[in-house]
Amino acid sequence: MAVLLIPWLVIWIVLAINPSIGGGLGVMAASMPLLCLIFRPVDEQISAPIIALLSLAILFNADIRIIVPASYLIFGLIWFISAFAKTPLTAYYSAVEYDYESAFSNPLFMRTNRILTAVWGILYLVTPI
Repeated sequence: MAVLLIPWLVIWIVLAINPSIGGGLGVMAASMPLLCLIFRPVDEQISAPIIALLSLAILFNADIRIIVPASYLIFGLIWFISAFAKTPLTAYYSAVEYDYESAFSNPLFMRTNRILTAVWGILYLVTPI
């Protein structure tokens, strides 16, 4: 979960403090998930280039008042769309607490994680408003 969240947190927090530093740190934070693309959920693979692009946009003087809400919107879309994927985003992280492979074949586990993922997605979709 940290691999997914830390790059987003960097741009949400540091961009608001200092756009130039936030843009640079955002590009660096986006490289963190790139180190383990093969072993990570597709959601993390998608996040890294998006964070890099948002951070680069700031470095090229994009309006921070557009980039930060857009980042929440994109993050929400990633979560919400993931609820309809074969394996919802939260399932990857909560499966660690169970027998990893058998958790994915448990219908109750998957249904619960679909609901959790959709609710988190809705929260992040509402946040930019």
